[in-house]
Amino acid sequence: MAIKAISDAISVALFGAGGVPGLNGWTPASVYLACGALLKTILFLPPVLMIFDAPFGRFSWKDSKLNFPGRLAFSFMELPAPLVFILALSTPDQLSHDYHASNASDLLRKLINPSFDHLKQLPAANLILASLFVIHYTHRAILQPIFGPPRSPSHIMVISSAFMFSVTNGFTMGSWIGGRSPSLLVPTSLLSSKAAIKSVKTASWFAGILPRSKVASPGLDNKSIVPIAQPGLLPAGTSTLMHPLFILGVLGWAIGFASNVYHDEILFNLRRPEKRGGGPAEGTRSNIHKAEANGSSSEKLDSNDTSSTGQRYEIPQGGLYSLISFPNYFSEWFEWASFALAAISQTPLSPLSANAVPLTLMGRIALLTASAPVLFVLVEIASMLPRAVRGHQWYHTKFGVEGDNKGGRYPSQRKAVIPYVL
Repeated sequence: MAIKAISDAISVALFGAGGVPGLNGWTPASVYLACGALLKTILFLPPVLMIFDAPFGRFSWKDSKLNFPGRLAFSFMELPAPLVFILALSTPDQLSHDYHASNASDLLRKLINPSFDHLKQLPAANLILASLFVIHYTHRAILQPIFGPPRSPSHIMVISSAFMFSVTNGFTMGSWIGGRSPSLLVPTSLLSSKAAIKSVKTASWFAGILPRSKVASPGLDNKSIVPIAQPGLLPAGTSTLMHPLFILGVLGWAIGFASNVYHDEILFNLRRPEKRGGGPAEGTRSNIHKAEANGSSSEKLDSNDTSSTGQRYEIPQGGLYSLISFPNYFSEWFEWASFALAAISQTPLSPLSANAVPLTLMGRIALLTASAPVLFVLVEIASMLPRAVRGHQWYHTKFGVEGDNKGGRYPSQRKAVIPYVL
């Protein structure tokens, strides 16, 4: 029984709660599951990314003929995410396990067939989550390239892989938030009678603290599979909008988004020319000028402070840069972790939900990885953490470290991406 449970948990974790995508004929559900499986391959990349640097930004390959202009490439990579997200969100057709398309065109119509009427029928909480996703990517894909400073060129390899990620992530996230993702087919080996009893006690304990909607728990049965339909739909009504966990998640998203933008702007100000007639740009550049005026050498630039692309780099200051080298990464993780909290806390996957499915710990972890909001956070960390560590090492090599007796200038107390930890 234990071996069966472990096998089922691994299958759910890798392929989603729907089994391995079929090879004899694609269904809308199998396309969704295949997209999820593709995203999960990124979770296995950190060992590779700790050795090889993706060729963009400070690690761009300057002389490659397969490079494209930085701003244009960045928009091309990021713009599919909100566009595909909106199309998937507004398509009413459920991604069924049973519908077998007659041809590719028929399958595509089931995957993407937007309807404004469907949008109007979504719960307000889901529409709020959708708005947060679109706001983030509108800023990232449109506003940043327009108003930001020049970017280093990006290699076609990075552009193509990022484009594929944006399409895949936009589709899975839009389908989940739109309430059309496939039913989660939970093996009974991952269900727990102890968890079912505990959930009743937990419900009583939390009743006076967290409001719980009156939705019956699916409970346990004798079938080999327990389906959970429309797992991404949150309960309709003001009780969901006023739920402490939903409010906490939305506020956390706003804080993370604002912090991400703020720390990105500090970096951008390092590369912006001085404002016409207005002195140096705000942020770190002004701090460097002040340090130079006071005779401090801790932030002065050398002629060698450039990357292989010719882009000039400086030591960023301000905000969380006093603690870590990549606060923009850390802020984005916090942003999407908060988003996942708001999106998951009142679904059957959450033990605090009134309609929580009683699961073993292993089963709950496996099912959470099958949810698009949680998977997105894991993928972001897996892809960005190695780059943060490598970038932190690059800063040390480029500027030296304070107290190294070699004139090093990079603050020795800064960690890479997690304050006081890493």
